[in-house]
Amino acid sequence: MNARSLLAAGMCMVGVVQVGCAHPPCRCECSGSADVRPAGVPPELQPRTAVLQSCVFAPVVPGCRSLPVTGATGSHRYLEERGSEDSDFAKAIDGDRCTMWNAGDFPPQEIELDLGVTTNVHALVLLPAMLPDGPQVIEISVWVEGQGWWRVLRGKLDLQSNVPVTLRFPQPAAGRRLRIRTLSSPSWAAWLEIVPLQCS
Repeated sequence: MNARSLLAAGMCMVGVVQVGCAHPPCRCECSGSADVRPAGVPPELQPRTAVLQSCVFAPVVPGCRSLPVTGATGSHRYLEERGSEDSDFAKAIDGDRCTMWNAGDFPPQEIELDLGVTTNVHALVLLPAMLPDGPQVIEISVWVEGQGWWRVLRGKLDLQSNVPVTLRFPQPAAGRRLRIRTLSSPSWAAWLEIVPLQCS
């Protein structure tokens, strides 16, 4: 489910805010202006048109820089057999907050990021996609050549859809691949963006 397909839920994304559409369907685009007016309602009773922020997601964390990610894979893809717009794991690393990877199911689910080379990672910025919002238990691990997966951290986070959270690791994690596992959540496992960071 991306910003354009939130229509099924009668929602449109406006920056970091979801605007409800009282009587779906409504139309929504990711930039410029969007018509969030319900169909069949007289113009004088319709809400005003919302102006949307950019879909570009480039978090700024003091003392840190974003690391390039060369690919992603994971446990499951939403409606994979039907070629859903949300089936591509790479949509969680494309820098576009209007697209997402959606597992299409409840936890446990996971997504793995390939950094291309062994790299020190100090933190992650997570931009969740949730309906409803609520607590998630997340486990982050790094792949160490010759040793397998090593858990970096595990914790319970109170998350809101389209609101970023930065997780700093207790110590730098050196590896080529990162795994983000959603172990429990009130909604399907889905991420708008995941950004690994290297910090000074």
